[in-house]
Amino acid sequence: MKRLLASGYFLITMSAFGFSFKGILAKLAYSYGVDAMTLMLMRMTIALPFFLLALAVIDGKDALKVSARELALYAFMGIAGIGLAMLFSLYALELIDATIATIVVFTYPAMTVALLALFNGQRLTHRRLAPIAVTFAGLLLVVGMDKAALASVNLKGAAFGLVSAFCYAVYNALSERALKDRPPIRVITCCIVFQVAFFGGLFGWREYPRAADVWAIAALQGILSGFMPFVFFTYGVKKIGVGKAVVIGSLGPVFTAVWAYFFLNERLMALQVLGMFMVVSGIALLKLKTGAHEAKGDIYAE
Repeated sequence: MKRLLASGYFLITMSAFGFSFKGILAKLAYSYGVDAMTLMLMRMTIALPFFLLALAVIDGKDALKVSARELALYAFMGIAGIGLAMLFSLYALELIDATIATIVVFTYPAMTVALLALFNGQRLTHRRLAPIAVTFAGLLLVVGMDKAALASVNLKGAAFGLVSAFCYAVYNALSERALKDRPPIRVITCCIVFQVAFFGGLFGWREYPRAADVWAIAALQGILSGFMPFVFFTYGVKKIGVGKAVVIGSLGPVFTAVWAYFFLNERLMALQVLGMFMVVSGIALLKLKTGAHEAKGDIYAE
């Protein structure tokens, strides 16, 4: 049991579990008239103390041993990576249906693998692309994509979703390099500090909602869909690599569909169940024994 809890696969699965609540909570917050930027600032400001506390407990005095070059990398990852990815995903949810937003944003695994191949000079072989193709096809079934929804899509919202996916892919590609010889909690906390400082400094001077319900939603986003999944994901990437992690992250929409069934009384159609099976099958492909050329050093390496 202890080995399972420390497994990179388990950590990434728990990360997907936490992130799966983000869209639902965002839609609830929007019903109170909160805009995307305000929600992001509320969410990450609430999450920041938890990151700092975890850093102090886990890393101690070593947390201060950060070079100027590392700080520059963390700043870029936190602002252009996590920050813009989060902001544009929230903008997308304001303009398009959550179903479409989910599909568009979840193009980031393919983008991540492409960037990793570009950075590492590796070819995009079927061994790398097959799990992504299977999981993405499964996602189309899970979220119930149809022609009517596709025909009515807001192009601006879809563009925001693609920008969000690209920013998150850049963050993921850089995180694998950043995590090679650095503690995961230091990397993610520094990224969040820069994100909050940058966006808070530029856009934080605004009127915030007074309703306790909105702050409760933001707190859930900050802790359940912010602090916890980011930490799980970062430690999971450290163990199994970002190539595998981004594919396993496709479990997020599967969890969301399950929550809709249990808490919103939405029916699970046969095609959705088939889609869930396909997502799990795509993830299972990651565990299959690969050839010698797919050994250590590959983007899917342990």
